Amino acid sequence: MNNPFIRAIDSYISAFYREHRAKIPVAALLYSLTFLFWAVEIHMTLLFLHVPGLTFVKSLFVITLGNIALLVPTVPASLGVYEITNIGIFALLGWGAAIALSMAITRRVIMLLWTGIGLLIMAKHQIKP
Repeated sequence: MNNPFIRAIDSYISAFYREHRAKIPVAALLYSLTFLFWAVEIHMTLLFLHVPGLTFVKSLFVITLGNIALLVPTVPASLGVYEITNIGIFALLGWGAAIALSMAITRRVIMLLWTGIGLLIMAKHQIKP
């Protein structure tokens, strides 16, 4: 590629990984812990929705396939992609579309709440001239 912008970004990323090798396993560990936290969140949400035959392994399955679907950049904020993916995953598990949509909407509301809390904290700590 002859695009200097892409080459500059690539050199920054390469330099970061060369200079911070010790942080890569830490980042992988933190992501793994976050992934398990998401699985627990999914599991608790599905317990709240009284999903029949629920196991933690099935909750891990839901979060894994859901994350794979969100990797594909299709629309901003993956609006609709997450919900449709959940319907397919839940159909594989023998659960209904209503439960899938309930879980997806619940997770979207939780995401909005956490985002709102973060924005409030940032606004409170904003440095003003």
